[in-house]
Amino acid sequence: TIRLTTLDNLLEGRYVDQRLLVKIDIEGAEHACLRGAAHTLARQPAPAWLVEICLTENFPQGVNPHFAETFNIFFTCGYRAFTANAERRPITPEQVATWAAQGRAESGTYNYLFVR
Repeated sequence: TIRLTTLDNLLEGRYVDQRLLVKIDIEGAEHACLRGAAHTLARQPAPAWLVEICLTENFPQGVNPHFAETFNIFFTCGYRAFTANAERRPITPEQVATWAAQGRAESGTYNYLFVR
């Protein structure tokens, strides 16, 4: 038996009023994880997030069915997205939609930084 919880349950009442960096690298389950993080995403001060989001890697069916939705969780909460590499290029919702439609992400990385 493995006990599961959400980020909201894990962080509830902890690190109040502190700056947080949340790192998520869970091989394709990022969208499911973020569905349990609504309160954490809305915290003040806003946490920074370092998240690995792959479009085609780690998906036996060939493509991440929640690629754009994962980014949109952050965009909807007022976060901006950047590549998490030396370039730190901004990523727009339009770019994410194009990559999802093409089945090919052109960011040059799988790691993204989200800040608000």
